[in-house]
This record gives sequence, structure tokens and C-alpha cells, in this order.
Amino acid sequence: AVVSTQSTGAAIISADPNLLHRKEMQLGVHNRFLDQAASVREAAVDLIGRFVLDKPQLTLQYYPMLSERILDKAVGVRKRVIKILRDVCVQQPNFPKLTEICIKLIRRINDEDGIRDLVAKVFMELWFTEGRDETEE
Repeated sequence: AVVSTQSTGAAIISADPNLLHRKEMQLGVHNRFLDQAASVREAAVDLIGRFVLDKPQLTLQYYPMLSERILDKAVGVRKRVIKILRDVCVQQPNFPKLTEICIKLIRRINDEDGIRDLVAKVFMELWFTEGRDETEE
């Protein structure tokens, strides 16, 4: 039932991503982010992650609740949030909270091995991937 409901929600939002701008939708997403079931929280994070990367105004709107999930008790949720935040850094280099994102990521370096490895990989990508500097000659 959970998967079916989430699939329906994803289909509705895919049909009209502007629904994510509505306060009611934001409240519903927030409630899913706080659900008892880790699978529901992870699916909600994944869903929002897909849309915030395409629409910077949604990134700003959903960033506070999305970034809170980096402290989620479920490893899968934390990993998904880290990947989304990495993508925000890469795809939205003018996002006003990039420094805050980096601080949140670096604070996870003492997390369990899978999280620590992912954070290290993210910083390696951010720092050492060619093509990141637009002013290169």
C-alpha cells in the first residue's frame, strides 16, 4: 500500500511539478519525511530530490526539511540526502546555502562506514573533478 501510494504521488507530481509549490503539498511532504517507516521517508526524500534539482526555487523551498534528514536514523535516508545535496552543489553552483551544505556533509564524516565513505567520495568529486571551474582557460 505504501509503494502504491508513493507511486501515485510521484505520478501526480510528475504530471504537474508545480504542485510542489503549494503549502499543502509541502506539509504533506514534511509529514512523509517524519513517517515511522524508513522506506516511506526514503521514498519521499527521493521524490523531492528528483524535482528540486530541476527547479532551483523548489530547492530553496524544500532545503530546510530535506537537509534535516541528513540526521535520519535510517542509513538509506541519510545516503539519499547526501547524494541529493551533492547534486545541488554540482548542478546549482549559485545556490545560497552551498557553504551550509558542505558543513552538514563534513559533520557526517564520523558516521558509520558507508556514510563516511560516501561523504569522502562527495568531497573528492567536488574538489577534484575536472570541468568544475568555469573560468578555466
